[in-house]
Amino acid sequence: MTAVKSIDDPVTHVQELRTGALTQRHGQQVLPYCAILLGLCLLAFAYPKTPSAIRNGATYLAPAVIAGLITAPSMPLFFVMTGVFLAVLNISPAKKNSELQALAIPWIIGAYILIDTLIHRNVVGNNLLGYSPIEGARYYGIGNEAMGAMAGGLLVTISHLWTTLQPHPHHPREGRSKRIAVIVGMLAVIVIVGAPSMGAKAGGVIVLTGAFATFLMTGYGRRLGLGGILIATLLGLIALTSMALLDGARSSTSQSHLGAAVSLIRHGGIEQALDIVGRKMAVELKLATHSTWALPVWAGLACILLQRRTASTWKSKVDALVNSGAVTADAVKTRPRMALLDSTLVAALLMLLFNDAGAVACALCLSIVCGYIAASPRS
Repeated sequence: MTAVKSIDDPVTHVQELRTGALTQRHGQQVLPYCAILLGLCLLAFAYPKTPSAIRNGATYLAPAVIAGLITAPSMPLFFVMTGVFLAVLNISPAKKNSELQALAIPWIIGAYILIDTLIHRNVVGNNLLGYSPIEGARYYGIGNEAMGAMAGGLLVTISHLWTTLQPHPHHPREGRSKRIAVIVGMLAVIVIVGAPSMGAKAGGVIVLTGAFATFLMTGYGRRLGLGGILIATLLGLIALTSMALLDGARSSTSQSHLGAAVSLIRHGGIEQALDIVGRKMAVELKLATHSTWALPVWAGLACILLQRRTASTWKSKVDALVNSGAVTADAVKTRPRMALLDSTLVAALLMLLFNDAGAVACALCLSIVCGYIAASPRS
């Protein structure tokens, strides 16, 4: 929690809050339509016989919709950043690299939300998916729904970096120090998202820790199974518990909602913890089954599973070539691609289990990753 700031003109301040809340409320009327659009885009990605024109349009529409929802308070700045990114690509030797083109908006979404959390501008908290300064009085940290978009953007970015740093099959130690730097970056992201003085996002710590752990397990050659999902979830819970206990040890005036939850559980016992979990699960079940967000959630899960099956078949063929002594350009892409799909699947499941408004966050994450996979060919 932050210290209360003095207000020079309370009347003007209240009027600004009211204007902002009304603007946000009017803007939120488009949310059901945005959910339907994302669901249709995901269905286009999942259906193998979707015409290429529709599929290509969806790969641009889905991230554009998400960018609009997340960056509404400063949308012009966001699209200027995206335009600069694409302009640089068009004048560089990489202009024919469709994977870099597909990376543009996901990378900027992830970086934008992460930087906003780090410097406390709170642009994300006031977007169409954020809290209302009048109706939503709870501490929101990084914003629950925006965390899903950030996770998708970061996973896509990490997958691209991991591909460029993937060693030659005959030189397994190549680029080792750079891969370690990427891992350190993952840990830094978890700290930014979970630290009480920054993101203070409980669900985000579990989701990102589990997703990053899954990415590394698959990236280093381990197949994803129930045991891997349980290990990833356990690591996320351990990371969250560590941050919550550190926060709970601070004075009550400087605690975030993580420390306050620890205090409640200490006084109320296990019943208090079960009550928190029960309320979250009730909201998630309703969102995932009785709202327009159910369409992108279930279409996205189907899409990621189909993409994962296709990538697994492709990986088996490439591995057979490598084992026979043939080294192809696809060889360095198989593990990062599978790691992206596996980590996204785990992130989506953990969002549904542990995030407030996790169905919305899950839909945004799946839309970003599935759109990137659809837009970036294997070779």
